Amino acid sequence: MNSFINSIKKTIGNGSSDIERSISRVLVPVAGFPIDREALELALKVTNSAPREVFAVYVAEIPMSLPLDSLPEKDLQKGEKILSDLTHYAKINNRSIETELLLTRSRGDTLINESIERNVDLIIMGIQYTKNHGEFDLDQAVNNLLRNSPKSVWILRESTESTQQ
Repeated sequence: MNSFINSIKKTIGNGSSDIERSISRVLVPVAGFPIDREALELALKVTNSAPREVFAVYVAEIPMSLPLDSLPEKDLQKGEKILSDLTHYAKINNRSIETELLLTRSRGDTLINESIERNVDLIIMGIQYTKNHGEFDLDQAVNNLLRNSPKSVWILRESTESTQQ
């Protein structure tokens, strides 16, 4: 992965070309998938120069039929545990991250708004490999993010090998 990161840095941040840019602020939406840690690791590596900020957010989508503040306690605990684990991972790698648990009706819109409010350079999101009617399928939030985000978006899709067990 280090050679991959180095080639990315050469392309986007360590040269003198007008199209190159540095990445210092990254939003990492997480959901509790194994790929989340890879997304965080990538964010930590591409922001390996000062100033640097990585924001991990867990977004819990509340159905319209329920009040916005009605997320079950076990779901809140799940989000807090995911964020705590990622904070610990960053800490053992001598980095710090900012985390936040958000409640929303629309995960994609919330991620777009968060990226704008935090003025990030990049969104790095890990997704599961899912099929719908036998075809690879992106969920609605990911589609919304890819279509409507004014920020750069990198999607890491988990290996298909992990879904065929």
